[in-house]
Amino acid sequence: MRLRDAVESDADALASMTDRPTDVMRNVIHERSVRVAASGIESDEVAESDEVAESDEVAGFVAFDARSGVVHVTDFGGEPEAVKRLFQAPREFAANEGMEVETVIDDDDVERMKLIETLGFRSAGNGPRFEGRSTTRFRLDPDGSVE
Repeated sequence: MRLRDAVESDADALASMTDRPTDVMRNVIHERSVRVAASGIESDEVAESDEVAESDEVAGFVAFDARSGVVHVTDFGGEPEAVKRLFQAPREFAANEGMEVETVIDDDDVERMKLIETLGFRSAGNGPRFEGRSTTRFRLDPDGSVE
């Protein structure tokens, strides 16, 4: 598995992980920093250049942006181990810029909450409501430790 920047051709895979339309995920790829974990046959040339191999299968992704002194993880999905590795990107960006990392998760999405907590995030209270659904805001613990 290797990590790389998302490209437009990844939009279908990201859409299938999020139950969102492909066009929406294509816009996310263009408007945010999006990293994917890809598996499949890879040559040394592909690995060195970060080009997309024809056999790449997206195992997970993380999308994030930075504003108002906070790195916001706006979406993520995929295999738990891939997601754990992918969270390195927003964490490193935040550390380099002296920023905090936050994400918001639907209160009904217990599996995503458990996953994010294994990465050192803790509940920071209620988040915004999305389409009438309540959410919880999670913030990375200041020490940034990862299990």
